[in-house]
Amino acid sequence: MLPDPADDVAPTSPADDRGDDDRGGTDSSGFSGISGFSGFSGFSDIDGFLRVPRLAALTTGPGGRVVAAIQEPDENGAQLVSSLWELDPAGEAPARRLTFSEKGESSPRFAPDGSLLFSSARPDPQGGAEDDTAAIWRLPRTGEAQVVASAAGGLTLLGVAEDGTMLAATSVLPGGALEDDAERRKARKDAKQTTIWHTGMPIRQWDHEIGDQSRLSVSIYPIPRGWGSPGRRGLTLAYDWP
Repeated sequence: MLPDPADDVAPTSPADDRGDDDRGGTDSSGFSGISGFSGFSGFSDIDGFLRVPRLAALTTGPGGRVVAAIQEPDENGAQLVSSLWELDPAGEAPARRLTFSEKGESSPRFAPDGSLLFSSARPDPQGGAEDDTAAIWRLPRTGEAQVVASAAGGLTLLGVAEDGTMLAATSVLPGGALEDDAERRKARKDAKQTTIWHTGMPIRQWDHEIGDQSRLSVSIYPIPRGWGSPGRRGLTLAYDWP
């Protein structure tokens, strides 16, 4: 049985391999639990080809750790869902799955202390992030993943500096700023406003509206130990850097 997807717990030792779930076996690729490889017979099999897992991102960290974001189709084959896997750089041990949420995880980056940071719209058990909005999470070597930063427009992790400062992308409603974006979004939701005011082209990308939001890059600074969890420039910060 798979663990509760809402709280990934980092294994306490290499022997604690949580990648051994019931969705498939280990093949020559080294990925345990990924069924797409075994279902692919050749490029003439289009459905099988679309089920083949895809490498979306790769990051390296202290001690030679390597973590990849692997995309797989969901149960209905309607969309790709990404999960994080730890790889053996020597290619000897099988890949080990680290995250299991239905929403998926992406943009993995290692923090200075060796913990793993990533973006995900998974539910936050502590209620620190909006539902269905991507936040930045931290998964330590041992323990549960927790939200470390969130914003009303979501956060996509772009990079991490040596001092723990994170660079992330977010969005705000037209004419707004990070400081008032959460209030404006709540007012829009309460008023049941769903219209989009397009002021230029393009207005669609493939199968979805691009929307009327403005993209921003933000720096998220670590909070020194003992400072609590104050907000900064419209961001909710919740991490106490070791």
